[in-house]
Amino acid sequence: ILAKILESGCRALERLAVDENNIYTIMKEGGVKTLCSILKANLENDKVAISALSALTAMATRKENCVYIAKCGAVEAAVALLKAHPDNARVARHVLEFIQAMAKDEQSINQVVQGGGIESVVGILKTFPEDVEIQSLGIKVLGMLGISETNIDRIANAGGYPVVVASM
Repeated sequence: ILAKILESGCRALERLAVDENNIYTIMKEGGVKTLCSILKANLENDKVAISALSALTAMATRKENCVYIAKCGAVEAAVALLKAHPDNARVARHVLEFIQAMAKDEQSINQVVQGGGIESVVGILKTFPEDVEIQSLGIKVLGMLGISETNIDRIANAGGYPVVVASM
């Protein structure tokens, strides 16, 4: 029963995050910290975790939001969710969507990279080579993360180049 309540609450926050005023109110009331806590505490329950991650994705609408979401530990929690469900395409898609939403500017991209974003995206691409939607989104996200020489080197070290070439 608790899982259903958590899932419903996360979905409600996602639906309420329709504009910056609502997002600001949710953040001010501790919504991001709560969602991060729910995500971290429910990694084994993909439905609850995906609902929390989707709500965080909905709030990643601008640079300042992304920086705050990352500071609350959402990137590391998303990476942990992926590790808990490495073969779950639904989890993979939601993690990619989250990383894409978080990649707003250099600061938020660096937070994503420091949290393991590049390795996660490359891992997703390796795990789902036949899933066209995942490959397309993953390659796009990987390109977004490659904003600096350091990040490009990290993509190369994670095995990103052969994965991108193989997907074409």
